[in-house]
Amino acid sequence: MQIDFSYDSSVSSAPAGFTAALAYAAGVLDTLIANPITVTIQVGWNEIGGVPLGAGDVAEGGPLAGTMMSYAAVVAALRAHVTDPAAQSLLASLPNVPPSQISGYYIAPAQEKAWGMLPPAGAGADGMIGFGSGFNYSFNPNDQSAAGLLAFIGVAEHEITHALGRVDGDGPLELVDYSAPGVLARTNTGGYFSVDGGNTNLGQFNGIPNGDSADWAAASSGDSFDYVTNPGVAGIISTSDRTLLGALGYSINPAVTPSQFLIVNESSGQASVDDGAAYVGPVTGLAHELLLTGASNTNVTAFVANSFIHTGAGNDAIDVSGVGGTNVLDGSTGSNFLTGGSGSDTFFIDDRNPAAAIWSTIAGFHSGDAATIWGVTQAGFTIDWLNGQGASGATGLTASVTAPGAPAVDVTLAGFTTADLSNGRLAVSFGTSPNEPGLAGSTYMNIKAT
Repeated sequence: MQIDFSYDSSVSSAPAGFTAALAYAAGVLDTLIANPITVTIQVGWNEIGGVPLGAGDVAEGGPLAGTMMSYAAVVAALRAHVTDPAAQSLLASLPNVPPSQISGYYIAPAQEKAWGMLPPAGAGADGMIGFGSGFNYSFNPNDQSAAGLLAFIGVAEHEITHALGRVDGDGPLELVDYSAPGVLARTNTGGYFSVDGGNTNLGQFNGIPNGDSADWAAASSGDSFDYVTNPGVAGIISTSDRTLLGALGYSINPAVTPSQFLIVNESSGQASVDDGAAYVGPVTGLAHELLLTGASNTNVTAFVANSFIHTGAGNDAIDVSGVGGTNVLDGSTGSNFLTGGSGSDTFFIDDRNPAAAIWSTIAGFHSGDAATIWGVTQAGFTIDWLNGQGASGATGLTASVTAPGAPAVDVTLAGFTTADLSNGRLAVSFGTSPNEPGLAGSTYMNIKAT
């Protein structure tokens, strides 16, 4: 697919980096969607189609024109022109008669092009998008998790796909929106996405009144199709997003695999994506692992839950704030910034043989989480607990660990204070891990949020 943009005059006042980041987002979708079509999208800055955006609107998007089709015509078009497995699964599970609550289905111009109903490179705008000026964005593809900034590329992917026909209302989305197996839901009721007749829930649609039921209900989980995007959370096209686009009538390029981890090398400024590997360790509940080595300073953002993430010897950041589930964040040696998610997370800090003083921060620490500082014992170490220490925006309770002749190690638990050591919020213990094949046991200090 080729996405072309037609810029309104308002874009002349957009910040530097706006059009380049928009082109980057379009490139992601161009590669993902294999249909040989050209789609033109009108773009506005703080307006859409010449209409000013509301003060609280981050962005809006949608198709232009389009066609109303009967249930039978939609099914026939999908069967004739769409080969994506998601759409084929959908077709196999559709009822033989149209849902009684829908008299017709709206098909966006981009979908009409994909289905051969319009010339594949027909002139004129097929959709429109607009972005609000009252927000601080990160336009840098290598830094989409920047603190305090909205990840523009994820927002752009969100709105572009709205322009491609990912919209609520009486369209093909109605054929994958279920309230129960065999029971299609109604728009804005918070149904779930399924391509096998409602038997498998692939994602909960947003059901907030007057909200967009074509979005996922999740609040800033790191998915570009989420209803809410918060600052500091990058967005990607997830597996469910790919399946949804396929079910809406687009052919998905099988060579483009969904990315599970975003890796940014802070030393070189280079960003890459990695699917990781299947987890093979002993921790129950983990499914994925990403094992990095070397001494580069690396930032890793996870877009898949239940992951074991290990970075090398540099000063690294690991962020699972956009996912739930069970995760292990192992920053290895060096000073690290580890950010947990909504699930149950375990954090590792290594103080066994640091070459120099290190200071690590753990953010998002909450009940059920645990942090292990390897190499620390009650005997031979002095542990001072300090309030209000750490980096700006992530200050908190800090364990300052020292030993004669050894570099100092500080670990900050953002948002906690010394009072939490006695009020039941934190529990501290010490121990020694057992020897494992090829791996000697080690002493440790454990901090658990209760």
